[in-house]
Amino acid sequence: MLSRLSSKKILLLFVLTLYCLVIGYKLMRLGNHGDGVEYASVARNLSDGVGTFWKPYLDDRIHPVFYEHPPLVFWIQSLFFRFFGDGPYLESFYGFFIGIVILGCMAWFWRGVRRDFQLPAVGSWWPLLLLVPLPMFTYLLQTNRIVNTWTVFAVTATYISYRSTLAINHHFFYSLLAGGLIYLGFLAKGPVAFFTFAVPLLAWLTLRAKLSKAITGTLLALVTFTLFFLVTLYLFKDSVKFWQNFWQNQVIASIASARAPGDTHWYLTERWLSEMVVPFIIAGVLMLAARLSFRRVQFKRLSKSKSRTNN
Repeated sequence: MLSRLSSKKILLLFVLTLYCLVIGYKLMRLGNHGDGVEYASVARNLSDGVGTFWKPYLDDRIHPVFYEHPPLVFWIQSLFFRFFGDGPYLESFYGFFIGIVILGCMAWFWRGVRRDFQLPAVGSWWPLLLLVPLPMFTYLLQTNRIVNTWTVFAVTATYISYRSTLAINHHFFYSLLAGGLIYLGFLAKGPVAFFTFAVPLLAWLTLRAKLSKAITGTLLALVTFTLFFLVTLYLFKDSVKFWQNFWQNQVIASIASARAPGDTHWYLTERWLSEMVVPFIIAGVLMLAARLSFRRVQFKRLSKSKSRTNN
């Protein structure tokens, strides 16, 4: 069996096996983080017909309407409760499933970028190997955080936005699609989804993409997002009150550090640096094993003729 598999497939199977081993024992534990329990409760109530998309319900006393986070993730998870029932491991199954989707999006992104630059198809196992051992990655999947589902929209929106700037054909289509995906990310996590608007400009600065494409791509994505948002406000009157309360309870309170008074503004930076030690070590070990110098790690833009043939 192994003799029939290529080295790339074997390495991919190794990474997926590592994913199952790293996260499997965590997901089998009963109990969850407090926030994850709240999110699952809102989704379960929604699946039972208690609350609506723009009026998600948690409890009678504190959150008769759950304005803490946008409602798209609750609605998506409510579909799992509706189809699979309220079992003790439903949240764990959902986390495992979303993790697989995230890995699939990362592999799709990796293969697309390498194809655009006419680089050898190294295999999708490499970026996945850097992601799976991250403690934060498996921790978030285990604790049923909203950022899990939002990551799917973030990765896909980033890649489509990148394509809107570098693609020879379908530039307008990619730009419009990017705006739609950013809107879905906004419905899942709020203003943090707006970082994708900067992707065309970053492509112009780092990959020498055309400035005209970067500008038009950004503007088209902004117009698409704004159009979706305004149509939503017009068609769903409850959404107006929801976004007003969300802005006060989540955005303004977070800026004022009122939601987590004990955390400093540098907390996330410090946590990120500590987490990134793992992929840096893995990358360093593999580069030493392959005797690859860091000076050889570089990006080269394609000529226009080659790029056209590739697209």
